[in-house]
Amino acid sequence: MTFFLTDEEVVMLTDYEKPALQCRQLRKMGLSFEVGRTGKPKILREVVAKRLGGRVRRDAEVNVKALSRL
Repeated sequence: MTFFLTDEEVVMLTDYEKPALQCRQLRKMGLSFEVGRTGKPKILREVVAKRLGGRVRRDAEVNVKALSRL
């Protein structure tokens, strides 16, 4: 899983394919984003998950403290 939404996910979220229209829709939705060099919006997956009330799945991390107690 990547930190940013894919191009396909941005289209699904905004219902627009053109980057300028995507940016306009994202502003209306109140989602923060940055515009990349290509003009496409870059949206953190975590921003969308928080806004929509979900949680971002994190990859499992090793609990080093717990292992050191063994």
